[in-house]
Amino acid sequence: MNIEIANRLVELRKKSGLSQEELAAKLGLSRQAVSKWERAEASPDTDNLICLAKLYGVSLDTLLDTDQSVDEIVDEQVKPEQEEKAKTEEAKTDESAEEGKAEDKKKNKSEFRFGSDGIHFSDDGDEGSIDGDGIHVFSKDGSEVHIGSSGIHLHDKDGHDKRVHGNVHFSHRNAGWRLAQSLTSSIVSLLAIVAYLCLGLFYPDHYIGWGVCWLVLLAIPLASSFVEALRKRKFCAFALPVAIAGIYILLGMVYGLWSTTWPIFFAIPLYYIIFHPVDRAIHHHRPGIEWSTEDDDDDDCDDDVIDVDVH
Repeated sequence: MNIEIANRLVELRKKSGLSQEELAAKLGLSRQAVSKWERAEASPDTDNLICLAKLYGVSLDTLLDTDQSVDEIVDEQVKPEQEEKAKTEEAKTDESAEEGKAEDKKKNKSEFRFGSDGIHFSDDGDEGSIDGDGIHVFSKDGSEVHIGSSGIHLHDKDGHDKRVHGNVHFSHRNAGWRLAQSLTSSIVSLLAIVAYLCLGLFYPDHYIGWGVCWLVLLAIPLASSFVEALRKRKFCAFALPVAIAGIYILLGMVYGLWSTTWPIFFAIPLYYIIFHPVDRAIHHHRPGIEWSTEDDDDDDCDDDVIDVDVH
């Protein structure tokens, strides 16, 4: 079915005040069948077309009016049949090749399969696929999510449709920061351990070498938290309490200033009092996603569509 007729089916259903579940119940079909019609992934047969025309109070000519040529319509019908045939043959081949693993599949409810038509996965009643048209997820509770080049289409279990118009961009920035954090932690850990061993073995005063120089190991959480603070752009993500505790212990063990340097711990709450509002101000103005549930200015009868600006 072409997209023009599919959009007309959506428009007529909404004008009739019916959800996909209610229409499916009237026709004696599943909601998934109605959903495929309205996404132009399948076509209703002749009996269902007649029922739809009577239900919506329109003629079949009005329901099926299209500017497509005969050749285009035939190609649209033949292509899915050929693809379905290819899928069937491929499924038979896969079934024969994996016949020896049938018992394991019965025990395992999850499935992940690569094919010429994309990636298919299922888990305890939930199904999904990744192909050239995007990502499609069907939940066992009846909800659906479709992510494609035109945006995001959501269909919840109550029959409500939501669409997000706009381009969807995925960023690998967080993955790069996590890699930097992991490398930093590994390098600093190695250096701190080597430094501690060298100071313990070669420092003339072994009390200082082994008893005090273990404080270099505190560089490990400090370095990791510093990268984390940069990644999150949050001052409060830095492990300042570790740094303050290390300074206090160092001054106490080396110079015996246990009773006079304890006020430096007041720097911890003071630090968070100052920088917590700064972090909130920074992240309050960070770009993100702006949702608007106001009615569109157009007349395309999609009042239940959410417009979104993705930055």
